[in-house]
Amino acid sequence: MRSQVVGDLQQRQIFFEGRTSPYSSLIELLVEQREAAAGLAVAERAKAKVLLDTLQSGRDHLSKYLTLAERTQEREFIARLTTLNAQLAGEKQDPSSDPKRLAELSAGLDRARIEYESFLTSLYAEHPRLRLQRDGLAPLSLDDAGTLLPDARTALLEFAVSEEKTLLFVLSKAGKAATPDLQVFSLPIKAKDLADRTRKFRQTLANPGRDVGFKAEATALHDLLLKPARAQLKGKTSLVIVPDGPLWELPFQALFVAGVPTTVVSQWKVLDVSTQELMVEFHRQLKTKPAQGKAEALRQAALKVMKSARHPFDWAGFILVGDGR
Repeated sequence: MRSQVVGDLQQRQIFFEGRTSPYSSLIELLVEQREAAAGLAVAERAKAKVLLDTLQSGRDHLSKYLTLAERTQEREFIARLTTLNAQLAGEKQDPSSDPKRLAELSAGLDRARIEYESFLTSLYAEHPRLRLQRDGLAPLSLDDAGTLLPDARTALLEFAVSEEKTLLFVLSKAGKAATPDLQVFSLPIKAKDLADRTRKFRQTLANPGRDVGFKAEATALHDLLLKPARAQLKGKTSLVIVPDGPLWELPFQALFVAGVPTTVVSQWKVLDVSTQELMVEFHRQLKTKPAQGKAEALRQAALKVMKSARHPFDWAGFILVGDGR
């Protein structure tokens, strides 16, 4: 439908503004019918539409690269489609319209659409970038998503926010399986409520006294948005998060920190090599000597890094936040 809307970029954006609710309704319907993969595809299609408009707004219109003959022919097709649509709409509104005339106009409109689609096929073959600008990239399929998950330690979380509820799609792999496993969770929060909580949470983080109330709300948002998928996220070390709606403004990093009892943080920016060495040793200590506790495991890891004659800047900044047992 997008490619058949007549007008420039701004007019097409106005036409589609406020018309994303059918996407949300279709996603919810597909999920209810246990068609999670199809629901994910529709969610991706909706996001692709938004991305396409964003990309188009920042680049020159590629139609200027068409030849004069191509531009003229396309204008003629569009004018013909516009005229036939107007004639058909007028006949349908006329109580005394002739059924035969309606059938002729409808058939003529169908032929014009087929001819226009054939013209576009040839046009896009000659100018591939034009199709990308007008119609965007193909939505992500379940098989395509499998290529984004390099191993079983990675998971993809995609949100779809509607007026009445929020859906969470979770993609993960088991072992070396090519096709990822897809699970979907219905989260009991409306778009307006989610926007309000996201805004308030960001305001809490921005205030000088942000420590007050920060963890409670972060934990609540973690439990609402992420905890339902805790079984799928167990053992994952890398997450790909695709937000939607107000969730684009939510700092998910804060939710992960609040959702775990203990976190190792650095008080300043540390070299990746130092961080990797210390964290590897920290987890080795936890695995081989679990009785010593997390705080002692971190101390032993720091001592080992220190022995490599590095400056304290490389190892002294790591601290344990939360339960050190």
